[in-house]
Amino acid sequence: MILMVLYRVNAGYIPPDNWVHSEEGGGRIIGEACHMFDFFNFIVGSADVVEVCAQTVGSDSEHIHSSENTSVSVRYRDGSVCTLVYTSLGAKELPKEYVEIYCDGKAFVIDDFEELRVHGSKAEGWKGSQDKGHLRELEEFGRAVRDARSWPIPLNELVRATETSIIVNQGVQQ
Repeated sequence: MILMVLYRVNAGYIPPDNWVHSEEGGGRIIGEACHMFDFFNFIVGSADVVEVCAQTVGSDSEHIHSSENTSVSVRYRDGSVCTLVYTSLGAKELPKEYVEIYCDGKAFVIDDFEELRVHGSKAEGWKGSQDKGHLRELEEFGRAVRDARSWPIPLNELVRATETSIIVNQGVQQ
């Protein structure tokens, strides 16, 4: 199934001297956007990335990091394309995350992980409190370690999401 995905992150401004921008913090692409690339791999059902293209907002201001104002397109071998718009330029009142997923005449909209709206399908959405799956992820990881089971996310997918982050980060630093 071929997908088109748009993932917008209204990340908010972080001052240039914050640890997030240091080598230790890795910057916002490696430190946070890596999770969006992992999400793309999961939604597409593959880590078989064939092309990554990133563009940044240029600025002469020392207060605006190009790496935190980036648009990234990731193309997969099956033809799926996922786009990340990651910005620190947005209003604080705008929710942080918004995802649109298009496939087979259907559209799925995730609004800040508090609501899922479904269009073109009889499947039902949901609305509730924000849940990004952190607790479940830790529980699954704990079970995998305790019971010597396979990891919840295959190693090749983790590596590919990290590689994508590094490729994007290197591109926006140039």
